[in-house]
Amino acid sequence: MIESAVIIAADATTSMSPILPDRPPILWPVLGKPMVLQAMEPLYRAGIRHFTLLLGMTDTSALNQLQRRWMPDARLNFALKMPEETLPQALERIAGEVIKSQDTPILVQNYNAFLDSEAQEALFEAATSADIVTAHYQPGTIAQPANEDALAGVATLKPHLFQSLSKSSHANTLRALLSNLNSHIPASAAIPANWAIHVQTLQDLLQINTQLLANSPDSYILSEVSANVRIVPPVHIDPQVSIGQGAVIGPNVYLERGTRIGYRARVDHAIILDRGTVDASQTVSQAIITINGRLNI
Repeated sequence: MIESAVIIAADATTSMSPILPDRPPILWPVLGKPMVLQAMEPLYRAGIRHFTLLLGMTDTSALNQLQRRWMPDARLNFALKMPEETLPQALERIAGEVIKSQDTPILVQNYNAFLDSEAQEALFEAATSADIVTAHYQPGTIAQPANEDALAGVATLKPHLFQSLSKSSHANTLRALLSNLNSHIPASAAIPANWAIHVQTLQDLLQINTQLLANSPDSYILSEVSANVRIVPPVHIDPQVSIGQGAVIGPNVYLERGTRIGYRARVDHAIILDRGTVDASQTVSQAIITINGRLNI
């Protein structure tokens, strides 16, 4: 059983969009939780209780929010990647804190990497026999970005590999490191993913919210909604969301805390964030709206 995970989030707090200027990507909302925690949820459900979040020197502003929002029985440690370090050097340095047993594999994953549950289960099973197990995109699957290599940004490594990472690779990204390791480690395995999403843009953010909604067709409605509001599942509505009478919400909609939907508005395949507003009788589809603006996808 895998007991520990390292989540790579170094240099992940520079906002990439003017409509979310105060929200670094590591904290972008995915169905009511910061993205990095939503990416860790499947690992927690699989039994992992020891997590190390590797941050860059400029990423510490996210610490307070992340410390407040995690499972009480999980241990979440923070480590910093020094500016002069490569990613392999940082992983090698923190290996002593991460490795609990020389026989137990360690999961390493990007903070913005998501893949289907079947692939994750297969990854865990293969980890008992292979030194390195990686997940890969398949032709025709949901995958971002499509023009890059097929690695999904998640893998399991046997502990002995951590001892010489800096000698085997000078990569500065996890996927480059995994690609390098795959090329010269005989005892490796590759798991095909039914879908995998690497969230780098707001378009990807809409896609992962939509994909996770599709995986759970029930609706989560945590605000009061009047009887004449029509809900078309799946939707996720946070607390403190205001929805006007006669509105139609869904399918594939996430409404974040503090958003307002006007009278007889229609919203589908969209996420409304950060106190965003949809005016009365307005139709919103394939878009992200915040208080700072709108992005049509």
